[in-house]
Amino acid sequence: MNPTIYILTFLSAIFLPLNLIVGFFGMNTNALPFAKEEYGSYFVFVLLVLVVIALLIGIKLLKKFNIIFRL
Repeated sequence: MNPTIYILTFLSAIFLPLNLIVGFFGMNTNALPFAKEEYGSYFVFVLLVLVVIALLIGIKLLKKFNIIFRL
């Protein structure tokens, strides 16, 4: 597999879910969850960090069991 495509795929797997979550909370509307809460921004930040950690763990497990990334 081409190393450049490998890196681009890896980065897109991390940033695309984060982009969806941030885009959801970036909309200008008052009906969004956590928009009026005091610690809503911190909760969303923690959620984003957990998504990244889960993706990295998932990729490591898939690599460990040779399901993908056979180089």
